Amino acid sequence: MKKTIFAILLWSMSCLSALNANNKTTISFRHVAKYQFNSANNIEITTDVIENVSIPIQIKNGAFSVQKRIKCATKLRSLRDKSNPMMPLQFDGMEASKRAKCNYEALVMVEGTLRDGKVLQVAVREIDKKFNCQYQNKTWSESSEDDAKLLPIGAMPYKNNASVRLRSKEHSFLLTLKNLLNKAAYKAPSKIKRADKVCPMTNQALNNLAPRLPSDKVDLYAPLLDAAMAEFEINSPTRMAMFIAQLSHESDNFRIFKELGTVKTFRHYDNRRALGNVFPGDGYRYRGRGPLQITGRINYRNVGDALGIDLESNPELLEDPSIAFRASAWWWQKHGLNEKIDEFPNDVRRATKIINGGYNHLSNRVKKYNEVVTKMGKMEC
Repeated sequence: MKKTIFAILLWSMSCLSALNANNKTTISFRHVAKYQFNSANNIEITTDVIENVSIPIQIKNGAFSVQKRIKCATKLRSLRDKSNPMMPLQFDGMEASKRAKCNYEALVMVEGTLRDGKVLQVAVREIDKKFNCQYQNKTWSESSEDDAKLLPIGAMPYKNNASVRLRSKEHSFLLTLKNLLNKAAYKAPSKIKRADKVCPMTNQALNNLAPRLPSDKVDLYAPLLDAAMAEFEINSPTRMAMFIAQLSHESDNFRIFKELGTVKTFRHYDNRRALGNVFPGDGYRYRGRGPLQITGRINYRNVGDALGIDLESNPELLEDPSIAFRASAWWWQKHGLNEKIDEFPNDVRRATKIINGGYNHLSNRVKKYNEVVTKMGKMEC
């Protein structure tokens, strides 16, 4: 499929509740795209895609990251049937729309961050894009190339009645903010402490770091966690403190090794190519597991290949602590977190971006990191 015209108009960004501690906002946008392709059955179609989609977002801790699968009808410009080379058929406008019905669908991903609590930055991405058509009792589907990355659009002042037009090479946005709280929802993290002491992960150490963890789990987890950190070189004060803090946050203090929810809860993760989820139910089957909440079929496969365990066929094995801690430590090392933490010591924000893909619960992660550093500094080892 050849994309010949692509433009997005984002408009009307208005607050729904000024009483909530976190601004709840709805983004609506109109997307006009022109596609032209030659299908396998020798049909040539040129069409526009017009979307009107509302995506609820919640700005919290200075960021938001939302996604929504959209599916919409299209407006055909022309249809050419070349199946009969002696008499090819050509239809335009309304006549083309009567003879063929087409739909466009994609997973729209929108992210935003607040810089210093004052400037909202926005980026957008579309993946898993498909074009489905019906013509003369024939049905076919073609895919267009996913956006390689979130495309930055620009920035606007984060204050009441701010309005600005943002542009990138392929996108145009008109944003308006209304009825925001008098104070921005973003709260800058407290000062981050410096980790300068490391101790072996003994039962006593883990009990100090996770006091709400039952004693039988402390006895089980401590040697497994210590061995996993040694195996994957999480062996400096800053590396260890960040690893423990992030795992503790993701797993609710090492108490949850499986993301909670029903099949319906995770349905929006089905057919996510970036996660390798290609079959219905993959979102639930490969939901977050282990203390680092590893997610998606492709991550299960990669971790399993590295550890010599078939996690793709047996995803529930990632809940086993003897596997879960090694899997989390391998993922950590594989994604370069040891080196990043060496280069940017105590940078919770940077580590969170790699782990989470955004900055969800950043202030809580900072708080947890500071707690870990303080407790480690008081340990006798």
